[in-house]
Amino acid sequence: MADTNKVDDLVALLDQFMTGGGGHLNVRTESGASADDTPAVSTSRSNDCQPNMACSVPTLHQGIDDEDEPTI
Repeated sequence: MADTNKVDDLVALLDQFMTGGGGHLNVRTESGASADDTPAVSTSRSNDCQPNMACSVPTLHQGIDDEDEPTI
């Protein structure tokens, strides 16, 4: 029954967040956390770079398409 309550709480959180015009919602739990542990929830209303988005990964091919730089 506790799992059902947690699912209901998460659904209510998502509904409230989207109704309020939310942008990004991250829910994290620690590895090995028990079902009784509270997850960390962070919200953002912008498209700013978030830790797990592509903008946080360095561009590995930078310079490959640059015609001004000599190739080896």
